[in-house]
Amino acid sequence: MIKTHNTSWKVKKVIINFNQKQWRQDFGAYVRDKLNWYGIVKVSKANKVLDIDTKAKSSKTFEVYNDNGNSVVVHFQNNNEIIGSTNETLVKQYFKERGLN
Repeated sequence: MIKTHNTSWKVKKVIINFNQKQWRQDFGAYVRDKLNWYGIVKVSKANKVLDIDTKAKSSKTFEVYNDNGNSVVVHFQNNNEIIGSTNETLVKQYFKERGLN
């Protein structure tokens, strides 16, 4: 059987998905640059939230933090719908610069 290789693909818009590691890392790099954090900045895994108040079934949270104790926590559902954050303006700027909202 002959293996074929595509040299072109159909155009499609990239959708932010915080369940994927690269999007959390991208947001972490954005936070580091905007807040002028120096040193090592890390991003946690997306963890499920067991909260009775939120009606979201797929509610998750992740944290961007550095060695100095600074952190930004993002609470999201359905891959990219932000429910809350410790820095709402920073999240809104991120979505605006990435072409969403």
